[in-house]
Amino acid sequence: MPTIVYRYEGFRLVDVSRQYPQLLRGEARDLRTSIRQAARRSDRQVIRGLLPALCADLYRLGEGAACRRELALAKRRGWLRKSGAGDVWPAGRRYIPKVMRFLKRTGYR
Repeated sequence: MPTIVYRYEGFRLVDVSRQYPQLLRGEARDLRTSIRQAARRSDRQVIRGLLPALCADLYRLGEGAACRRELALAKRRGWLRKSGAGDVWPAGRRYIPKVMRFLKRTGYR
C-alpha cells in the first residue's frame, strides 16, 4: 500500500499526503526500483502488486498520465500475464481496468 500521511482534525483523520510531494516522489522512485528488480527476477506477481501503489502515488502527485504510461509499459513488456497460483491481482487484459477501478474506489483518482 502507498504511504499515507494523516493529520488529526476535529476528531477524525484527514489524508494530507498531497502536501508532501517529496515524500510521494521518493516512494514512487523506490517503487519503480522494486518493479525493475522484480522484472529482472521475472516476478510478474510482485510487479502486479507494486503497480497499484505506484499509480496511487502518481495520482496523488497529479500525474495520472504517468500512471497510465507505467501500466501500458508493463503490458507491452508482458508483466501483466498470469504468473501462478496465489495471484491477488487479475492477469492479462483484466488487470488495468481492475487497477483503475481500485484507484477510483479508494479515492486516488
